[in-house]
Amino acid sequence: NEKAKPTTRGTWECCCPFHADSSPSMAIDTIKGVWVCHGCQTGGDAFTYDEMRYGLDFAAAVRHLEQRL
Repeated sequence: NEKAKPTTRGTWECCCPFHADSSPSMAIDTIKGVWVCHGCQTGGDAFTYDEMRYGLDFAAAVRHLEQRL
């Protein structure tokens, strides 16, 4: 379940889609624009997420995110 829930001002948490995760271990900081998973020790920004989640290179991740604006 990847549904994010707010924790504090500008911070959300959810289960990480990059490993088997049954309790929320991914923290998302919307103010800084970054995320980190405390379970699998990965993290980054929106581009990194798209690259990892969808198997894209940086340019394709930029285009994918542009389409979502």
